[in-house]
Amino acid sequence: MESLLPVTGELGLITIFWDVNVSSVGKVFDDSGRLLDDSLPRRLKKFLDELVWMARVLRAGRDEVALNDAPTVTCSMCGATMNHHAEKIDYSSGTGGVL
Repeated sequence: MESLLPVTGELGLITIFWDVNVSSVGKVFDDSGRLLDDSLPRRLKKFLDELVWMARVLRAGRDEVALNDAPTVTCSMCGATMNHHAEKIDYSSGTGGVL
């Protein structure tokens, strides 16, 4: 699972710490759908609380911080300025195109 974290970042996705896995539904619910695993509601609450918190934080950030106000990042190898996608910006043309 951890090997997928760089992929999610590249796709512009945000990950959260808590997750909910139900590997064997037959052990969690009986045939009538009654809950057998008493820990599932607690795990769901942790997951949903963090998901809602992250959604609120991201919304507040989007509303309050303009993309152009993002701090500049400098390439540690060549010293070139990079944008929020870690692409090097070429200011030599005067328009600030991406290298």
